[in-house]
Amino acid sequence: MRLPILLVSGAIAIGIGAAFVQQGGRGGPPPVFRTEYPASKLNVIAGAPTTSSITLSVLASTAGTATLTYGADKQPPKTQTVTLKEGVPLPVRLTKLQASARYRYDLQMGEEKLSGEFQTARKASEPFTFVFQADSHLDGNTDTQVYERTLRNIVKDRPDFLVDLGDTFMVDKYPKPEDALKQYQAQRYWFSIPGQAMSVFLCLGNHDGEVGWRGRGGISSTEWSQAQREANFPVISPDDFYSGAPRRGLYYSWKWGDATFIVLDPFVATTTKTRSDEDGWNWTLGETQFRWFEKVLKTSNSKYKFIFIHHLVGGFGREARGGVEASDKFEWGNKVDFSKQRSGWAEPIHELMVKYGVTALFHGHDHLYVRQERDGITYLEVPQPSASRGNTNSAEGYGYKSGKLLGSSGHIRVTVGPERAKLEYVKSLPVSANGSIADSFELKGR
Repeated sequence: MRLPILLVSGAIAIGIGAAFVQQGGRGGPPPVFRTEYPASKLNVIAGAPTTSSITLSVLASTAGTATLTYGADKQPPKTQTVTLKEGVPLPVRLTKLQASARYRYDLQMGEEKLSGEFQTARKASEPFTFVFQADSHLDGNTDTQVYERTLRNIVKDRPDFLVDLGDTFMVDKYPKPEDALKQYQAQRYWFSIPGQAMSVFLCLGNHDGEVGWRGRGGISSTEWSQAQREANFPVISPDDFYSGAPRRGLYYSWKWGDATFIVLDPFVATTTKTRSDEDGWNWTLGETQFRWFEKVLKTSNSKYKFIFIHHLVGGFGREARGGVEASDKFEWGNKVDFSKQRSGWAEPIHELMVKYGVTALFHGHDHLYVRQERDGITYLEVPQPSASRGNTNSAEGYGYKSGKLLGSSGHIRVTVGPERAKLEYVKSLPVSANGSIADSFELKGR
């Protein structure tokens, strides 16, 4: 039997069992969380890459000194010593790196050795691959074997980076934010599978605890949740490479090759939770983020502009469901009421995307694969990487009436070239069918 380690307050504990059953759910049976994971003596998650730097978040199950050796092709390797505390991730920032280079590294701690790689930012016109997933959850509908298969499929693709579209930490599903600690620890392990070989970028979901409204008992989970995320994953900071990245909230942009990437956050600025179909105007980017987003779009001359958000700012019902069919609603697309509801703002989000030539909008939340298009912009609903069963039964209830619909599980692979980008839905399936392509299409650069 594999024994999962649980990192609790910087200590190591051995846990046995298939799942954590959370008491105190909102009526009905309590939710189940699959927070078990294999023992890991040493792991790494790469992130926050630039043209000349990267952060390696290093975690060890015991205290000690590790030796990190790294280098790019045809370069003499560099070596540095890393002092690690038991169960406490340490961000190691590597600087003075070569632009547009693939680096390989070895991390040695006693008899434990870990080897990995990472990529610095690509130059214009240079082809590259990136991947993304959404809604890993680790809840009762999660099969961790499927999740691991997806993550290992991602590694096989050898992309430059992975973007995760949120609903990863599930903080609001626990009675108290602190009860979700085991969720962060489990996801820290799972993300180290791809994170050892590529950079990881995060996008917030509605269940991830970093929200503007208060939860049960008037409790704000934002500060605690942000601290856990930043402790376990590399942190994006505003600099010459990254735009946005405020102290509170998680929105940011960067340029990589011929593409501009923008991650949006509809949660921290939303201070009143939506309760019905009629109050979708509660959802908002907030004026600061909205004006930043407009500026990034307006000033970008990239051939491709890719937007990532957990769900549309508005949508159907109190849970903001849907894709293209919901894209004419509220802050996202209601042109009729926009000037009254958002006085002084330019125009709805969809209209901004059309005006400034956005290539594609990638969203999660609805646990399906749905490929749609409106006004020349691809809207892609991203499937789960971890679902124990995948179907399209919820599509109608979530408002999807058009496009190509497929069930989970898997990830999206994007190969970006100078003229076209190829997108593929890579399925996570048993043995012979694993890695098969369920859908494939191309997008032209502008």
